[in-house]
Amino acid sequence: MSNRSPQLIDPKRIIKFNDNIDREFLKFGSSDVNTNREIFKELMRQRIIHTNERKMIIVDLMTENVQKRVDVLKEIQNRHDDLKIDFQNDLQLLKEKYNKMYQPLYKKRSEIVNGFVEVDGITKTESSADVGIPDFWLTALTSNEIISWEINDNDKEALKYLKDIKWQNLGDDKRGFKLEFYFDVNPFFSNSILTKTYYVSEDEDEDVLEKATGTVIDWYPGKNLLEIKEGSDYGKEEEEAEVDAEKEDIEFSHYHSFFKFFSPMDEEEEEEDEVEDEVEDEEDDDSAVSDLQNSIEHDFEIGYIIKENIIPQAVAWYTGEAIESSDVVEDYGADSGDVDDVPEAC
Repeated sequence: MSNRSPQLIDPKRIIKFNDNIDREFLKFGSSDVNTNREIFKELMRQRIIHTNERKMIIVDLMTENVQKRVDVLKEIQNRHDDLKIDFQNDLQLLKEKYNKMYQPLYKKRSEIVNGFVEVDGITKTESSADVGIPDFWLTALTSNEIISWEINDNDKEALKYLKDIKWQNLGDDKRGFKLEFYFDVNPFFSNSILTKTYYVSEDEDEDVLEKATGTVIDWYPGKNLLEIKEGSDYGKEEEEAEVDAEKEDIEFSHYHSFFKFFSPMDEEEEEEDEVEDEVEDEEDDDSAVSDLQNSIEHDFEIGYIIKENIIPQAVAWYTGEAIESSDVVEDYGADSGDVDDVPEAC
């Protein structure tokens, strides 16, 4: 077990499955990797065969002198890796230090957004509605292209009651983070806080995203946004989205309510079991596995964007400035061919 302080998973890192096989899990990892091992079993077997064959070829081509030089390079690499661990430890401590310094700023932001305090220079009116910044978090979320795809018109009505979004490390030597969505009293559900938690473990100095848990939403009768009624505007919106996707020749993923994001783990596992059964009956297993991978990693992508982008730069997403900054970064990355070298826009 490493002595490193807990690290948050980077979506561009290579994560490691529990059978000690390195695998790039697309761009992000999410949900419970252990429950998906059977689905990836064949892919892992092929990966092992390919890796072993490649190692044998390289070793066979080495002369004795080359092997000695390679051994020295390995020692150099080990020293490099030790320094990298020290860097990650120092970086984590620095992040924790500044995250504590951010909290008073986030609190002040929340007070202004929700009308608890007023800023200087405001002209007083008799209207009680002229307080705070209406639809602040709804606007910030829908300004992000990836998140806006998850939010339908019915979701928007509920998200108007969203007062604040926070995140925190899990603590108690647990790896990962928790998102907290604070809601005002609303006609959709009785919960005042909805949470999404991502758990990460360590395996041979690598971070493994084990699972993600959500919240049971206590919907009021007839207000469940996860239930799609036949002939509803939601269904019509979904069909139109599919047609538009075909016309624009872009990849279309199943359009669903943003509040599916909070579904408890047991519901997600039931869906994964259904997919596993389908995979067994399909000839094209790779396609089914790929679809499941896309669904799993997309869940974490949403959580990571909210934590790293939306929360720290909420006003920039509200005004749309963050959208322009993101476009600049994407254009730069496309021209240079190396997006990883571009500083984060937000």
